[in-house]
Amino acid sequence: MADIFSNAYLTIAANAAQNGQQGLLNRRHTTRKLGVFHNYTAFSVFVRDLIYHEYNAVGGASAFSGYSNSTLRKRAWCLQEELLSTRMIHFTKDEIVFVCREGTSCECTPHWRSRFELPPIVGTSEDEPMVVWQYLVEHYTGREISFCKDRLPALSSLTHFFEEGSGKYLAGLWESHLPGSLLWWNQRGNRPEPEHYSGSMPPSWSWASMECIVRYPGLEFWKEDVAEVLDVCTHPSSVDPRGLVSGGHITLRAPLFPLKGIWKDGPNAWQEFVFYHSANQSFDSCVSCSPDWPPRTEWSGDNDCYCMLDDPDSPELLLPNHVIGAPIFLLIIRTIYEPDPSEEGRIPYSEGYQFLGLVLKPLEHLDQIQAKAMENSESKLSFVRVGFGAMHLSEEDGEEALRRFGNTTVTIF
Repeated sequence: MADIFSNAYLTIAANAAQNGQQGLLNRRHTTRKLGVFHNYTAFSVFVRDLIYHEYNAVGGASAFSGYSNSTLRKRAWCLQEELLSTRMIHFTKDEIVFVCREGTSCECTPHWRSRFELPPIVGTSEDEPMVVWQYLVEHYTGREISFCKDRLPALSSLTHFFEEGSGKYLAGLWESHLPGSLLWWNQRGNRPEPEHYSGSMPPSWSWASMECIVRYPGLEFWKEDVAEVLDVCTHPSSVDPRGLVSGGHITLRAPLFPLKGIWKDGPNAWQEFVFYHSANQSFDSCVSCSPDWPPRTEWSGDNDCYCMLDDPDSPELLLPNHVIGAPIFLLIIRTIYEPDPSEEGRIPYSEGYQFLGLVLKPLEHLDQIQAKAMENSESKLSFVRVGFGAMHLSEEDGEEALRRFGNTTVTIF
């Protein structure tokens, strides 16, 4: 299907249809008859109301009003078809719209508009492939899909545009983008039970293991990755290596901080940071916590840790009193520094250590695929991902933590 859409001269989209039983064309009642008197002569003029086009702060005029609410724009499977097509005719409820890679033209406006806002693909954007891919994933996961197992297959055709220089494709992530691309979080998601019969069991470190809208932290901060990827693999379960996967693991060497005392809490500095980068997301899955190691002196009042649980409704994880019912850890992936404290969306603290990482739970049960992968792993510590975390430590406490817990080797399934 990717070849069909990318090689088609023109793709026709029935945007106004709610399902396959509705037609392509729509009856429009937008024409009005006006009486005009000019030079002592009466005329009848037929006019049509101007269709209002939405505007946004980033890209100017959007393609056409109501298009973002159309059935096709809501469906995940339709994204790759839309991006692969070089030209499309959209039959909407109000008008016909023509879209190509360069711009948009509609019935109500005689001039070209900028192309409606969609994620670019490599070859049509000047941004780095990692930036383009993360934007694509954020947009894609905001669409609806009937079966969670289809999340990777419905995106596989677009991966061909990112192959050059990106290394292996690993269940929705790219080898060259690691370890930074592990730092995703979700908006009120849930991790469904793996369906063994379906061949779909993405590893917990892949966003494809979740039913959620995925978000990534902004890339405008100077940063340093402190995690080293030692080994990573996934197990395709179909003929398409970029489609269904039946498990996988990643082994990293990184600081591993134990956590304790997790509770629901009101907004804090890290919450506001994530809020800024998450398009006003809900904080139902946000918890605060503290380090689980005794300091040389009392903890600084500025020390702060904030976690976003992937699946807060998991009964094995969050107890009724909002305390985590299992030992958890924060695996540090990246330290971040703020170049300009006056910039909007800045990190919460200006001094000390700022860490971003993965919240991990020790692995308790292994299926056959995971057990086989563990036989070839050098790691003695095995975990599953349960969330995303951000931590601030004073300079003294941060240096002590890195001395105590730096360079731990872990495998995440």
